Amino acid sequence: MSQHTFVNKLSVPPSRRDEFLEKWDRGAEYVKNQPGLVWTSLHESVQTSDRLTFFTIAVWESANAFRNAVSSTWWQSFVDEFGFGDDPDGFRAAPDLCQVVRAGGPFQPGDAADDGEQRG
Repeated sequence: MSQHTFVNKLSVPPSRRDEFLEKWDRGAEYVKNQPGLVWTSLHESVQTSDRLTFFTIAVWESANAFRNAVSSTWWQSFVDEFGFGDDPDGFRAAPDLCQVVRAGGPFQPGDAADDGEQRG
C-alpha cells in the first residue's frame, strides 16, 4: 500500500483566526493518536485576501487509515461543531485525499515535472 496525503484548503474570516487555530489544534490532537498517521501540519498562505487561507496536510500510511480516522463518531461530531458551510462569516473547506504521482527535486530541465520555471 502506498501513502496517501490529505490536503484541505481552509478559508477563515480574519476575525475568527484564533478560534480556527484552537479548533484545528483540537482536531490535530485527535488525529495524531490515530493509527496510520505519518505526520500532519498546518500552513498559512502569505497571499493577501479578505479571508485567511490555510492548508492542512496530513500523510497517512493508507487510504483506509485515513478513512477509519475520519469515520469515527468523535470526528463526525467535531466536523459538525467546527461549522463549515456557506455562511459568509463561517469557515470553508475544500478537502481531498491524494496520492503522490511524482516526487523529488530539485528537478532538472527536461524532467516530467519541469514547467520551465526556475526554482530556488
